[in-house]
Amino acid sequence: MNKQVILNEKKNVTNYERVGLLLVFLLLAVSGMEYFYRSQYNILISFFIASFFFFRYKRKINKTFSLVVLLFLIVEAFQYILFGGFNMWTFSGSYIRLFLAFAVIAIVGQKFLTYYVKIMYFLAVVSLIFYAGSFLPGAENFYVNVLGKLIPSPFSIENDFYKQMPNIIIFNFEDTLFTENRNSGPFWEPGAFAVFILIALLFNQIKEKKFTTKKNIIFIICLITTFSTAGYLAFFIFIVYINIDVVRKNILYSTVFILILFSSFYLYKSIPFLKDKIENNINIADETTGSRFGSAQADLVYFIRSPIVGMGRAGAKNDFKTDFTQENHRNNGIFILLSTYGLPFTIVYIYLVFLSFSAIQAAFHLPKLYPFAAIIIVLILAFSQALFLKPFLNTFLFLPSIMNTTKSNKLSPLKLGLKPLKNP
Repeated sequence: MNKQVILNEKKNVTNYERVGLLLVFLLLAVSGMEYFYRSQYNILISFFIASFFFFRYKRKINKTFSLVVLLFLIVEAFQYILFGGFNMWTFSGSYIRLFLAFAVIAIVGQKFLTYYVKIMYFLAVVSLIFYAGSFLPGAENFYVNVLGKLIPSPFSIENDFYKQMPNIIIFNFEDTLFTENRNSGPFWEPGAFAVFILIALLFNQIKEKKFTTKKNIIFIICLITTFSTAGYLAFFIFIVYINIDVVRKNILYSTVFILILFSSFYLYKSIPFLKDKIENNINIADETTGSRFGSAQADLVYFIRSPIVGMGRAGAKNDFKTDFTQENHRNNGIFILLSTYGLPFTIVYIYLVFLSFSAIQAAFHLPKLYPFAAIIIVLILAFSQALFLKPFLNTFLFLPSIMNTTKSNKLSPLKLGLKPLKNP
């Protein structure tokens, strides 16, 4: 192999990696970054970009994608038969999101995990810079009225209820940054930032087995600055998971760990934004859907009306009213999924997410507890954020099939070059 051929191959790999990073960034952006995720046009643009590279790299539809689409089609067909309200834009939106998620996964394969951690690490470092700057005198005025207006969104927001917050793409100047010193990174709120940080920590465990690595420390600092109750609870599960093997083998470590658990319980009781926030959410459940428990309670009513297929995304929940008010606001991802698609669909969806983490565990020889800890973390996070059905979470519907085509790092798509992955 001559030198020119080697240089060309390296160039192809570099270009492939750039494309992979771009696609994973777009997937993340339209799933939660304030600048992108509020407009459906950004999802459409990302869909076209992903489709272009999907066909350029000669990827193919596999059996898993076909079965997932069929599942959506069957459930949504029953919804339209029962409730009516068919709308092509809403209907096609489900499959645009699904294909976007599948196309990105099919192109980048296992490198999805690495690219995601790289992107989140960059966003985390940037967030800490802006977060530190927010404590300076005059920061709020500069952030909101100067930086926040530098790059206006090219698309108007379709829903008048949700107003886009001032941001500079890679950081969101959300209100609580200045009122409660909470860090939301580039996402719609601090709790959402906590979600994506926890997933980054789960993915980063694949490469960096040690807990106290540079990336992990940055992620943990960012997580602390979100002051997210669900984020803290999920992180507690993560800490238990990564220490469980050592606890089993070392009596002294076990003792220290038990003391830490009791200390954590004391902190939960003592720190107002943890215990008091949860109790307040429960107490105001009957008053507002802004509460996670209130949102769950409101969606439970709709779930009971249609527990098998849910009430869909077409507007049957609101009797197809076009105006959107506080009463329509939801933020509990688990109950949103239940009320929208019903119990059987929800079980299948969560099971596929679990299978994704199981496939990751098998491919990278992680501890057997990994998928169980991961699914518990995802469910805790989903209880406080509208996670499911976003393009990023849809990738977990297809990850198992992609992981099975490249069962070790030696067969990662980056090293396969531009050859298409085999269909499982």
